[in-house]
Amino acid sequence: MLLLAGYSALQAVPLPPSIVRAVSPTGYEVWLGTLDLLGQPSAWMSISLDPRASLVEALKWATYSAVYATAVYLGRQDRLATVLLTLFGTALVLALVTLSHRAVGATRLYGFYEPVHANPYFALAPLLNPNNLAGYLNLGAFAGLGLGFSRLVAAGPRWMVVGGVSVVMAVTGLSGSRGGWVALAVGLLALVTAFLLQPSRLGRLRGRIAALVPLGALLGGGALFALSAQGELWAALLEEGAEKFEFISWSVPLISDYPATGVGRGAFETAFASYRRDMGRHVYSHAENFIAHWAAEWGVIVAALALVGFAWLCRPPALGVKTSRAAMCTAVGLAALLLHNLVDLAFEVASVSIAFSAAFGVLVGSARHGGFTKSRLYHKAFPAALVCLALFTLALGTSTVLDERRIFGSAVSGLKEMGDADQRRTLDSIRAAMRWRPADPFLPYLGGILVHQRGENALPWIARAIERDPMDGRPHLLLAHALARRGAHGQSRLSLRMALERDYSLTQSALGLAFALGAATTELLQVAPEGARGAAVLLAMARKTEDVKMRGELLEEAIRRDPDSVETIQTRAGDLLEALVSKSGVCQGNEARICSERVLVLAGLLEHRDGHWKNAQVIKARVQMSQGRLDDARMLLAAGCPDGDPQLECIRWRVVAAREAKAPSELLGIANGLLNGSCTPVGACADVCARLGGALSEHELWGPATELYERSARIVDSSAAWERVSLAAVRAGMNGAAIRAIQRADAARARGK
Repeated sequence: MLLLAGYSALQAVPLPPSIVRAVSPTGYEVWLGTLDLLGQPSAWMSISLDPRASLVEALKWATYSAVYATAVYLGRQDRLATVLLTLFGTALVLALVTLSHRAVGATRLYGFYEPVHANPYFALAPLLNPNNLAGYLNLGAFAGLGLGFSRLVAAGPRWMVVGGVSVVMAVTGLSGSRGGWVALAVGLLALVTAFLLQPSRLGRLRGRIAALVPLGALLGGGALFALSAQGELWAALLEEGAEKFEFISWSVPLISDYPATGVGRGAFETAFASYRRDMGRHVYSHAENFIAHWAAEWGVIVAALALVGFAWLCRPPALGVKTSRAAMCTAVGLAALLLHNLVDLAFEVASVSIAFSAAFGVLVGSARHGGFTKSRLYHKAFPAALVCLALFTLALGTSTVLDERRIFGSAVSGLKEMGDADQRRTLDSIRAAMRWRPADPFLPYLGGILVHQRGENALPWIARAIERDPMDGRPHLLLAHALARRGAHGQSRLSLRMALERDYSLTQSALGLAFALGAATTELLQVAPEGARGAAVLLAMARKTEDVKMRGELLEEAIRRDPDSVETIQTRAGDLLEALVSKSGVCQGNEARICSERVLVLAGLLEHRDGHWKNAQVIKARVQMSQGRLDDARMLLAAGCPDGDPQLECIRWRVVAAREAKAPSELLGIANGLLNGSCTPVGACADVCARLGGALSEHELWGPATELYERSARIVDSSAAWERVSLAAVRAGMNGAAIRAIQRADAARARGK
């Protein structure tokens, strides 16, 4: 551990460019690109692409070594149970704190810290990431099982320990970490198997009795989990697919580009941005696999040596698993945590690695039971070193990548309120930060915004941001603005298209520039990407324009690019139906037949989409209504929307058709079904009830009209709505209802409604 800490520190040492170029050619290119932008091409570089993070990691690994050495000392002093009690106790407290946050519905950790990025499925916990939480809890659970077999716990309180382990296991399940579940299950299976396969007959009998301990803990944990699990947890687990394994594979090109020295310990977050393959604004801090992560940050050689060294130190005889059931349980916990870290990288959280180091060290010390000749060194020097290293790590690690990005992002967001001097100071701060993190794509992006707003040449800054993270759409959008300022409208549209390909959330920001560059349909089409994402952009463009012809062209192109877009189909069909009814625009005169045929084609597309068959029938019926075929429309709507149907859009058009056909009996049937059934959403319910009440009033059916008006008025609660109720009630002879409606109208009028 000390050797790895020293190598991490060595990665952060400034070196002449020629040395960096020889040992890390790709790293040299990254440094050179940033230093050229800063005007310092001959400045010294480091192997690490985030020297500050590498120094923090060096201190963390030195801390782990101090914890390990202290635990070895405690193990040799026959204090295995003390360390196991500490590990199990902290895990149990962690589980209880998590359950307490769930019980009170806490949205802030300990009542004062609101998480920025974390959004746990079950509840807030001191370890906010569910995978990190599960990793720590699993190790604590196996330490608790080991404690149950130690001399510290007699036969009496052993089942109390089993109960505590059950709580810890239950919270592991509730965390929602699938990797944590698998690691726990594999570990328990291995432990039970080891107990059952005792070498002697007496050993097998005792092994079977001992196997009841983890099985009892598992049953208790499973019962608690079943009682506490809710639907949102299962939904979140079902949504998680194989993306994590794909993400781990993205690390392979990074490792191949930095095979000898790695990108530097702690530099993965900034260096990986240029290797990710998913569109949008995403940040990945770890490789989600400790072997790939070590190879990426330390290089293949050092990572391989570290793996071989740890494998040698973790061999079963060195951990005393054959002579102690407590050691066997703890060793299985270490193996489960290693297995878990093949898919969820909890090791990068200091608390998990400290717990691992403590468990590892105490097993090694217990296996070599006996005093040290240098006991004073281990008894006093290492704990003191541990405290000092922890303080140094805390001091140096307070400024993370995300913290720095938030600070600079907030500063740049207030750019318009800055004076020239403040802008220069902010730009100088960004330059200084880039000297510490040359691979970070966000810093040159922010610098590009500043330089662009100042009217200077931002292209070098933007190019650097795109080079470091080509999948982020924001630098491409900024590039489009910079090119438009230079009059390169065609290139600007291409940059807009690339921005929207990567991040659809930029659509509204991009459309203003797209229309400013040219309002012709052909020019707007150049901005929209192909496929479904481009169809969504075209729909947004169509809604923004007031040109009827252009709107139709954009919608038709959107349907061509994505025939499955229900929203686009309904929007286009609605436009054509309005034109058919008004006999205007593209549907006037001889064009009406073509419009009708097109609407029917769109209805056919919609008819085959799940859950939209009724909407298709409404569209077909509206075409028939525009042609004066009211009876056909009524039959189609009655078949598609029978009395009592909860779909209000369908009912609304049944009311329109029956009203135009002057069919009071059909109106009464619709009214009975509506009054006796559900009516949601409330806004649409109020509108349909008012329309139906008006249609019944035309036939002097005042009783049901009053009921419908009243239902609408209870939702709207306006003086006009209640006055309408009172008039209908008077004509229906419902004087009590009329008086109540007048009182409600007066009250609504007093409230200003």
